[in-house]
Amino acid sequence: MTVFFQHIGEAGGKRDLPKTIGTSEKGLVQFSFEEIEPHLKNLSNNEVSELRIKLFENNPNGFQIWGIPSGAKSVLKSLKEDDYLLLLLAAGVGGSFAYGGRIVAFPRSECFQLSEYLWGEAKFPLIVFMDGALTSYSWHQFCELTGYKKNWNPAGQTYRITEERMAHAGYQEDSQIIEKV
Repeated sequence: MTVFFQHIGEAGGKRDLPKTIGTSEKGLVQFSFEEIEPHLKNLSNNEVSELRIKLFENNPNGFQIWGIPSGAKSVLKSLKEDDYLLLLLAAGVGGSFAYGGRIVAFPRSECFQLSEYLWGEAKFPLIVFMDGALTSYSWHQFCELTGYKKNWNPAGQTYRITEERMAHAGYQEDSQIIEKV
C-alpha cells in the first residue's frame, strides 16, 4: 500500500469537494455505479464490467470520486487498489487535509467525459473511486510526522509519500500514517 496526497487548494476544495467527496455540513457523497456508467464510453466493455463488479462488491452503499489532472500521470504510475489518497485543502499555518480515502477502483484510461460530467470541465481525467472519510488533519502535524518542512508549498501538485518519509515517521507500514489522518 502507498499513500498519495494532492494539494487541491481552498478554492478548488470549495468548488469540487461538495460535488464528489462531501462536506462537513452535508456529509460524504455516495455515488452508485449506475450514476457514472453512461460517462465511461471511452472504456472497453470489459473494463466497465470490471469496474462495476469492484465498485458494487466493495462498496454497495456508495463511493466517492476524485479526478486528477493528466500532468500527474508520472506520479500515479504505481497507483493500485488499496492505496490511499489524501486531499490537502491548504498548506501552511492553519492548513489541513479535508479527506482521506482508500482507492477501491480506477479506470486504466483517462476519462474526460466523466470529468466533464462531474466537475463541469474535462481537466481532471485521472479518476479514482474511493471509500474514505472527511477529516481536518493538520498540515503541520503531517509535516512533523513525515519530515516535510512546515513552510513547504506543494503548489497544487500530487505526491507519493516515499518510503524514506515513512521511515522518518517511524512507521513500518504505510497504513499506520492513515490511522493518524
